[in-house]
Amino acid sequence: MTKIPTAAFWRQIICLVPVYLNVLVMGSGLGWLPNAMYLLTKGQEVRATSTQCAWIASCSIFGRLVFAIPAGILADKYGRKEITICVAFLHFSAWLGLSMSSSIVTIYIGRFVIGLAEVLINSTALISIGEIASAENRGRLTTLYHICASFGGILSSLISLSFSSYSTLSRGIAALSFISLLSMFWASETPSFLVSSSKLNEAKNNLRYIRRGYKEQVINNEFEKIKNYIQDEKARKKTLSWIKFLKLKSIRKPLLVGILANFFSKSTGVMLMRNYITLLIPSNKFVARRYYPLVIQTLLLLVSTNATLYIDKIPRRTLILVGSLILAGINGVCGLSSYLMAGIQNEDDVFRWVFIVTNILAILCYTISVQPVTTVLKSELYPQSVKGFCVSLGSLSQSLSTVLSYQMYHFTENLSILYVMYIVFSINSVLLYLIMHFFMPEGLGTSLTDLQMTFKEPTLQDGHSVEKNSQT
Repeated sequence: MTKIPTAAFWRQIICLVPVYLNVLVMGSGLGWLPNAMYLLTKGQEVRATSTQCAWIASCSIFGRLVFAIPAGILADKYGRKEITICVAFLHFSAWLGLSMSSSIVTIYIGRFVIGLAEVLINSTALISIGEIASAENRGRLTTLYHICASFGGILSSLISLSFSSYSTLSRGIAALSFISLLSMFWASETPSFLVSSSKLNEAKNNLRYIRRGYKEQVINNEFEKIKNYIQDEKARKKTLSWIKFLKLKSIRKPLLVGILANFFSKSTGVMLMRNYITLLIPSNKFVARRYYPLVIQTLLLLVSTNATLYIDKIPRRTLILVGSLILAGINGVCGLSSYLMAGIQNEDDVFRWVFIVTNILAILCYTISVQPVTTVLKSELYPQSVKGFCVSLGSLSQSLSTVLSYQMYHFTENLSILYVMYIVFSINSVLLYLIMHFFMPEGLGTSLTDLQMTFKEPTLQDGHSVEKNSQT
């Protein structure tokens, strides 16, 4: 694999700083939720009942669901830079309102606005990273997305544990969102979107700035590939209706792969395990139970950081195929151990500890294999003209599978049937393996245009696909 020039690597990092800061604020918001709910139920400043806390948690999800599809369409129409700036304004206004809120209704509104910002981030952040990063380090720069989100969650927990104040916690994140807002002054548009907007000179200058250190011929070749691919895609889009355009193999196949990968990756049960495991680990004299979420977040941050070291060295297909098979096996062991420990109340029972350890191993396995690959897929898989729309559909399927997984939480109340939940998770892991094995292309070291061309139909001189003409 070609070694990336140092200057180009740091230029790409600098261009993506506004994106990463938005993700950091988003992660802080995710870490804010459990800490704020604990502080609100104590009622030192604003008091909330358990029902109101449930609505506070749900308001951001409602914002995501309501704005999921429009967010992707806006990203395709107005560009990555404009949406990144919009997210920073939404974050700052929402957190400023939450830091000064004195009523539950204000918190509901702030959480809903945060949900809008989160879905906009999901629609543009990974696209921006994929289009700015070079093929040699696209995986590393993409995995920084999860590192920033995890670090934001840790910051929230540290602020909460240090001050034990709802208003201080919210003000701390508001200050962070203000720093993110200031960084928007050097936010830059991606070359691919500039080409799709017919701003060719600006796109080439932008690409030359991002790829500083590469030979001029390499930059020119990459620009010509981007231009030819996007112009050909725009020509196809003009001659076809929206429905027929989505039915093209070059659009249909990556869209289905992305939706299924997002759905089944979250259906492996890991998101549910992350919350459930903090309740399973017994109390001890070394670490208080209230620190368990912080310990797990720190562990996940360390594992996510390690993913940046190998994501651009190990083939993506190998990583996710091996990870999904291991997840299937671990979920099977979880189900067996939960069946054997049913009715046992002793916290020192061996089956209980096997169950706890295998749950932790499942979380770590997902974090080092499945999560980084499915994240990179969002940044490199979809066609340029509908990239935001496709990412939004993938995020929507991810949210749906997460909600369905959480609906199985009632199984945890009855150990005699808990194994059924893990059998379902094991089957979903096998389905993820099959989908990735038969449909996922290898993107390691491949440019975005070359990767997206693997889905494309052969074309005749008139621009129509051979498949379409043969059917005619």
